[in-house]
Amino acid sequence: EEQFMLWRRSYDTPPPPLARDDEYSQFDDPRYATLPPEVRPDTECLKDVVVRMLPYWFDSIVPDLLTGRTVLVAAHG
Repeated sequence: EEQFMLWRRSYDTPPPPLARDDEYSQFDDPRYATLPPEVRPDTECLKDVVVRMLPYWFDSIVPDLLTGRTVLVAAHG
């Protein structure tokens, strides 16, 4: 349980990767079929999420905010 909480609360400590054939793996999920395999993570921590989303934030969301548009961001954590 202590290790689980470390993964859950840590910024830069990802849990062990899931095998791609694991029943919980999303690797072969049809929703992500158009994404190249190298961008489909087998595991990630919050730091990885931040690195993945920051380009979109700066390229798409910030410009809309600067023009006065309303932007809705839905997230969970």
